[in-house]
Amino acid sequence: MYKQNEISQIVQQLDKALPLQRLVVGVQFLFNQETYTNYPCKNYTGKLSFCQMVRRAMDNESYKYNFENFTCRCAAEALGLVEEMDCVASGERYFATRLHISRSVAKQVQDSLLRIHHRVAGIVVGPLETLEAPDLSIIVCNTFDAMRIIQGYAYVFGPPRNISTVGNQGFCCDLAARPYETDDLNISFLCAGTRFKNDWATDEVGIAMPINKFIPTARGVIQTLNPIENRTRKQAVADRLSSPDELGITIDYDENYGKNAAAYCTPGKLRR
Repeated sequence: MYKQNEISQIVQQLDKALPLQRLVVGVQFLFNQETYTNYPCKNYTGKLSFCQMVRRAMDNESYKYNFENFTCRCAAEALGLVEEMDCVASGERYFATRLHISRSVAKQVQDSLLRIHHRVAGIVVGPLETLEAPDLSIIVCNTFDAMRIIQGYAYVFGPPRNISTVGNQGFCCDLAARPYETDDLNISFLCAGTRFKNDWATDEVGIAMPINKFIPTARGVIQTLNPIENRTRKQAVADRLSSPDELGITIDYDENYGKNAAAYCTPGKLRR
């Protein structure tokens, strides 16, 4: 279990290394009513979609939410707050949206959008470093930063093996249920609902993973900084640092991955 100060430190380092334009969000499941009641966080009194909850957290707000706070039943089902309706597994509900050509296609899409099958009393959504024991981390960023995060993940874990997205239920399924169920990173192009409600920039995407993957991935982003980033971006990172050793690495302005592998890539000099 990672401690809050450890999470806070790595979030700050990741922000210096990229930087991120929005706060990293954490989601924590509260599995019973006693835990929900005693969790030291304000209970939200209105109704929101899950993506709006995440959006508020990116504005530095932390709340706990139960089923009564959800405007979107699909999200509540995906997160384990309520049993899914009978029309879900058959594909009937998705077919009714007219987003798919047939019920069988709608069923395949629905089956790909994983739902969490545990039951919880509620969830906490807030800036990652404010949660007591976060289960998930969610980042909304531009596509360049998403690339860097994928590179950080691949540095430690290799390729993510469970990426899946269909342009619908971008937060509740793509960025919460799937990462939790697969214990893996997932990326999302979000969905029309969240883009219209929350005014994300057109080049922003979502990327999420369980907390046990987040800290190693963030460290992987830092470790790949020298081989990946160009001199201009390295200088921008250096300008953001409070001290030269803040990231735990020395910035090398001359290193790049092409130079590192040059001996293995020169035409006519194949190694056997």
